[in-house]
Amino acid sequence: MLRVVLYARVSSKQQAEKQLSISAQLRALRAFAREKKWTVAAEYVDEARSGRTANRPAFTKMLNAVKYRDIDAVLVWKLDRLARNMEISTAFDAHLRQYGVKIISLHENIDDTPQGKLIARMFESFAEFYSNNLSQDIQRGLREVARRGYFPFSHAPIGYHKEPVQDGSASRYKLAVDDLYGPVIARMFTLYSQGQTVPQLTAMLNAEGTLANSGRSWTAKRIYSILQNRVYCGDITVGRLYLDATGKHHPGNNPVTVNDVHPALVSEETFQKVQQIRSHRSENHALARWESSPYLLSGLVRCGLCGRHMSGTAAKGGNYHYYTCQKYYREGKDACRGIRISKKKLENFVLTRVKEVILDEENLRRLTKMVNEELQKEKQQTQKRLQTVQTQLRVLRKRLDRHYEVLETGQLAIGDLAPRIKELCSSIASLEERYTEILESTEGNTNPRVSLETVLSYAKELKKALRLGTFQERKAFLAAIIKEIQVDVESVQIEYRIPTPEQRTKDVLPSVLQSVPSGGA
Repeated sequence: MLRVVLYARVSSKQQAEKQLSISAQLRALRAFAREKKWTVAAEYVDEARSGRTANRPAFTKMLNAVKYRDIDAVLVWKLDRLARNMEISTAFDAHLRQYGVKIISLHENIDDTPQGKLIARMFESFAEFYSNNLSQDIQRGLREVARRGYFPFSHAPIGYHKEPVQDGSASRYKLAVDDLYGPVIARMFTLYSQGQTVPQLTAMLNAEGTLANSGRSWTAKRIYSILQNRVYCGDITVGRLYLDATGKHHPGNNPVTVNDVHPALVSEETFQKVQQIRSHRSENHALARWESSPYLLSGLVRCGLCGRHMSGTAAKGGNYHYYTCQKYYREGKDACRGIRISKKKLENFVLTRVKEVILDEENLRRLTKMVNEELQKEKQQTQKRLQTVQTQLRVLRKRLDRHYEVLETGQLAIGDLAPRIKELCSSIASLEERYTEILESTEGNTNPRVSLETVLSYAKELKKALRLGTFQERKAFLAAIIKEIQVDVESVQIEYRIPTPEQRTKDVLPSVLQSVPSGGA
């Protein structure tokens, strides 16, 4: 008597309403097993699960049952209930063969003969073809619905709701702005474009008591997904993602975006600015943490004793704030004697020194002159290196030419000259490579000179930002002009960068050039 397990699956509610319902499949499978007098060891059911993926809870349990239980066969209504993907089918068959388990289908007459296996593969190929073809038909239909100005998906994104409209004999939907969540989404984009971070937005919304439309608190993951969705510009994208055999989503090969389908919550300009900020922050995950820190000099301060960064710490219930050596804070005084300095004291000192040193017009003139002299000196040294390599190349090429002349006149045989010619060719190749490296190192610096007028203009902007700017703006500008702050027991050493807005973009941090050390007790 065979011991079998039953497996049933439907991929959608619509399918469950037809003859493929779970109850109908199980009823037929149980009756067949009773007729054959087989023992049903277990039943596995996946509802609303695609056959194109192996990431199905009951399917996974069945695989483990095959491995660890005494089972002779897997009984299914049709083979396409197991999989609509040849890759999954092949792997599943190999798994069953490994443990001596057969597949039995109610509607396909297959056996273990070569002919039976061929028929099984054909049925599975038809199932995959049908699934792929159906998927393409669905995608084409969704694109056409979107092009005609209708919303083609089942769930409206947060910030909108679906309004039914009649399209001939068919009922369609259009997106309309949701009065409750529409303003929340618009505000989210605006605040992020103005410098707020996702953790800050998450904390703010939850503190205000504004729940997401799921009835739960906001999460950073949810807000990230909203900020990159073009639906809030009034557009609809069809085919943006596809599901692989493991159940993971990937970017689609041929997505289609239809513009201005419904009212926009966000302007195109704001959306693009948000994407630029997201792209910049994603390049450095630490930047997001840096921006959300309430410490003005975070990431800039180092311990003068051990060289480790100093991070913000609080004491006495958060009433007192310090910059503290990380090594001392985490490992104790045996690792470092420790430096700790009042947040307010250090920040006020640094702001004062920045205004007096780096933003003083006379100092800026002197520093700009120093930098230009260094740049000019570096340019001259580069030219000398290039000239030296060119001279060496000329000498070696002349020697090589003389060896070739001797060879042509027959004064010496090829066997006598070959080692020397090979050595010369190798030396010439190395020098040519060196020449190219020097040129590449100078690429983009054909006119390496800092404009004093530009620096003074930018310094004026910095002064205004330090006086009137937001906390985030002041923080960003300080990071732009300070390379490092080293705090010792009795002194603070500041290493500055000379400020210049050249090649500046809309990124969070402005660009900078060179470093100039300064400091004071």
